[in-house]
Amino acid sequence: MTAGSRRLDAVKRIQSVQAQKHRLEEWRLAEVQRRENENRATREAIIAALDGSNPLHGLFVAAGAKRLEALSAQGHRLAAERAAQAGAALEQARRVKACEKLVAVAELACEEERRRLELLDYLDGAFAAGDASPT
Repeated sequence: MTAGSRRLDAVKRIQSVQAQKHRLEEWRLAEVQRRENENRATREAIIAALDGSNPLHGLFVAAGAKRLEALSAQGHRLAAERAAQAGAALEQARRVKACEKLVAVAELACEEERRRLELLDYLDGAFAAGDASPT
């Protein structure tokens, strides 16, 4: 195994790890978005319940308002968390792209090294055959 092919293997392993880390960041982002949607649905359900014509809903207005306030605060925190997680996922995507470029460069270098070695083998064979022939 040549130095170029070892380097190519190492860069491909790094690319694989970076791709896994990117998928992890995307899963985390999806989880935050799921929690955000859940929060929104809960707020809408509470608003619908308080807006209903149920004669007993007046008993729960204070509790519902307090719960809506807490859900709103949680919604703001989730929005900030989503923005941060989206940034982390984007940064990881950039790293994956950089690794893809490194793999392409390493593949070119490996191919050039292979061709150079083939040429050297060919020249060695040609010179060896030239030395063996009577002059």
